[in-house]
Amino acid sequence: MSPQRRHRHGGLAARFTLGDALDLLWARTVALNRGRAILALPIAFGAGTGLYFVWPAEPPLGTTLFAFLAGLALFLWFGVVDISRSTVGWMRIALALVAVSAGHLSAQAGALTRQHGVLERETSPFKATGFVETLERREDGVRLTLIGLVPERGLRTALPDRVRVTVRKGGAAIMPGDRVSALMVVRPPPPPIEPGAFDYARQLYFEQIGALGFTLGEPDRLEGGAVPTWRIGLARFRVGLADRIVARFDDPATGALAAALLTGERAAIPEPVLEDLRIAGLAHLLAISGLHMGLVAGALFFVLRFALALIPRLAVRYPIKKWAALG
Repeated sequence: MSPQRRHRHGGLAARFTLGDALDLLWARTVALNRGRAILALPIAFGAGTGLYFVWPAEPPLGTTLFAFLAGLALFLWFGVVDISRSTVGWMRIALALVAVSAGHLSAQAGALTRQHGVLERETSPFKATGFVETLERREDGVRLTLIGLVPERGLRTALPDRVRVTVRKGGAAIMPGDRVSALMVVRPPPPPIEPGAFDYARQLYFEQIGALGFTLGEPDRLEGGAVPTWRIGLARFRVGLADRIVARFDDPATGALAAALLTGERAAIPEPVLEDLRIAGLAHLLAISGLHMGLVAGALFFVLRFALALIPRLAVRYPIKKWAALG
């Protein structure tokens, strides 16, 4: 190579800066992902949701709403009124602003719509009457979510709308919608055990449960059930379905396991069966049973449809997709 060519190439290398490399990388990334920008919207939406939860204080709702409307107005302006190749980048920036602010707005709206009272301090034992909204049968008793609690004698602390209590004795016959009276002690939801640990109180807040506690003795079932709501109806259906599944099996342990996988009711599973599941490393199937049943059903559907598609006469003449769904 001649000295002139070496000098010319050396000059080009010297002028090719880090900024030029980043610009080239960005141009190649845009070219490779052309037409796929829509896939970034869920990421931007999730970023906006996460931004709400890491914000140190409650942000003004008007600011979030203004950002959403401004981004939407800019997107419509660049996408409808001022259409040109030079405005495509601005249109994408406006769409990203819309997605981020929409995620932030959805989280904030979810928090605002679930606002409710939370118990301030632990109570002394008191007797109250309320309605069972949902129940969960456990190994050590029954956990009830009570609504409309009314103390039978003066209680200085105001009770929240929903209270979750554990019944150690005498709760087997209770059903969602029953009106019960019990002596109980309730306390505020516990904070995280250490900074950054799981915040159980926050989870209960979004479930609109303002206090936790336990009953002293056996609750009394009273006449006159609650007016049916969708929560009570769904809980009653779930408990009844679990009871029917257990009754259909000759082996109670097998029926209890089937009910746990289909409805999440795990209390009827004998302790030896639970211990076998733990030893085998399968106890997690009971924790998120609905997800696993969905995965198994989906895998079975695709395997059956693939097998039927290998037979040309069936695939062309018959609805193999419906057959696979039936399987």
